[in-house]
Amino acid sequence: MRRTALGLLGGGLLPAARLTAASAAESAGISTIAPSSDTSGATDEQAISGALAAGAAVQLVPGTYYLNAGLTVDTMLAGCGPATRLIPVGFTGPIVTMGSRSMLSELQFYGGSATSAGNPATDGISVSAGASQVFVDNITAFYLNGWVLNPQPIQSATHMSVIGIRGLGNAGGIQLYASSGVTAQVALTDIDIQQCQVNPALQLENVYDINVRGLNCAVIGSAGVATVRLVGDVATALFSDVDAGVYPAPESAYTPVLKLEAGTDTQAPSDVSFTGCTFQQGGARVEVDDGSSNLRFTGVMAKTNLGNGWQFSGDGTFISLTGCGGYANNASGGTAYDVNVSGLAHIGIFGFGYGSADVTSALELPAVNHVTNDNATYPGGKQVSGTPQGW
Repeated sequence: MRRTALGLLGGGLLPAARLTAASAAESAGISTIAPSSDTSGATDEQAISGALAAGAAVQLVPGTYYLNAGLTVDTMLAGCGPATRLIPVGFTGPIVTMGSRSMLSELQFYGGSATSAGNPATDGISVSAGASQVFVDNITAFYLNGWVLNPQPIQSATHMSVIGIRGLGNAGGIQLYASSGVTAQVALTDIDIQQCQVNPALQLENVYDINVRGLNCAVIGSAGVATVRLVGDVATALFSDVDAGVYPAPESAYTPVLKLEAGTDTQAPSDVSFTGCTFQQGGARVEVDDGSSNLRFTGVMAKTNLGNGWQFSGDGTFISLTGCGGYANNASGGTAYDVNVSGLAHIGIFGFGYGSADVTSALELPAVNHVTNDNATYPGGKQVSGTPQGW
């Protein structure tokens, strides 16, 4: 008979893929901890850290836990959903750092007040350099003065699964970073991170093998950063069912919702796929810069942006838009286009829906270009500015 492990996760079952992590903790037992009345953070931190250091899996009962130092999790730490709240007190750094074969589940991180900038400079979750087999699910994070998830610089495959993160009003969302291109092997599923105050909701830099499915996210307009940003040597990244935007409204028509760009070493994203996604209500656009290449956009909509819907300013090769569209762009009423190509990128535009009636023209091209466009029908009399010369 296949063995299952009763979960610490609100009475559920641990999936079979997590039994290794569960088994590692069973020999030390399960330690159930209740919050103290000590708001200095010393008592709760010592109780939880002591149990984790002994190798136990830790179950936190509902309540508010104050921590005066971060926790290191090499087994399992689980709460009972948003009713189990962790609040940092007077320290900087991550609230939780995860090691190999570890699990974190059913917890809420709260910065301490509803103004993130005045809270301790803490990330919610970090992952130790070199750690692998890391599982995070059903986490909420409110008003952290840092990222919700920000592993230490990734050195090797993490085999990390992140499911069901909810965030509001944090400085940033999720950052996956390596100093140079490395296989990260991370799956992000069912993520909802809203109103990031300073940093993107999702930022990938120099990482490979990323799967993002079901991402709903936004930054605030005054942050002036892309909602989703891919920078440097990002490769083999698959995005599906992404709804990204800016709220409250952006302050500049030049702030993109999605941005792909080169890093300091001139490496740029490649082999990246977006399927069934919407990028909306930004200052402007889906923006593809520098040498970003081998990009596939299928069924992707850029809409209700202040300026351009799509902007291609680089010189990358094999960029394909299939069944994509632009709608109600140029909301600021300036000079803007559903698709603006200002560089020499090789772009194939197939079955594009040009749906913005208030743009300057539907498609803006330079005199010399490498663009194929197979749709000659545009609403409101908007035509192509320039002649597609073939990609």
